[in-house]
Amino acid sequence: MKARKLKDDITIGVFSSSSPISATVPVRYERGVKYLESKGYKIINGQLYRKKDNYRSGTIQERAQEFNQLLYNEDVQILMASIGGNNTNSILPYIDYEYLKKHPKIIIGYSDVTALLLAIYAKTGLITFYGPAVASSFGELPPFVDWTFDSFNSMIKGTISFPYCYEKPEVWTEEFINWAEQDRSKEQLGNDWICVNPGICQGRMIGGNLNTMEGFLELNICRRLKREIFCLLRIR
Repeated sequence: MKARKLKDDITIGVFSSSSPISATVPVRYERGVKYLESKGYKIINGQLYRKKDNYRSGTIQERAQEFNQLLYNEDVQILMASIGGNNTNSILPYIDYEYLKKHPKIIIGYSDVTALLLAIYAKTGLITFYGPAVASSFGELPPFVDWTFDSFNSMIKGTISFPYCYEKPEVWTEEFINWAEQDRSKEQLGNDWICVNPGICQGRMIGGNLNTMEGFLELNICRRLKREIFCLLRIR
């Protein structure tokens, strides 16, 4: 299942399913919002904008409610995460999947938002997007933010052609600059690609944060082991 085709006036609703970045590093978040607005996108902040509950943006119920409210908002075509974090998985039981089936929208995020993306895909069949977040991605400075936007914009507007060939960026960076103090672009390093195992593959690809996906696998293994142990105890 795919979301409806986007119109010219696109509104992004920003949810914070984990870390409270708009409260902890507002300069980075606001720069991301302004960048998207400069490209013609409209931004609606979720109800947890500038709010903080220790290491998270709000309680489990508040974070789920924020996502659902943006989902219900007819002006919003895209739901994009403000950033990732560690505890998006806790809101999964409270997402309105049935509504999403009837009113599919583009859902975008990265890091632990993987949990939400995969849950939506599993329960609704809706194609989700492992992609940029407002603060971490669009709060960056040129030239890196521009390359991110070009890929994002072409993907959601469907202007790319298939088969798609991803061109190698000329430069990359691993420099860390404190987000609250960053006032310059990061160091640019010459880029090169190394092929580990050459060949051709074909199949369905599901992307995401491997650490988050590993957590799912471990949970399923633990549940299976518990069932097996319980069965053995009953047999004895």
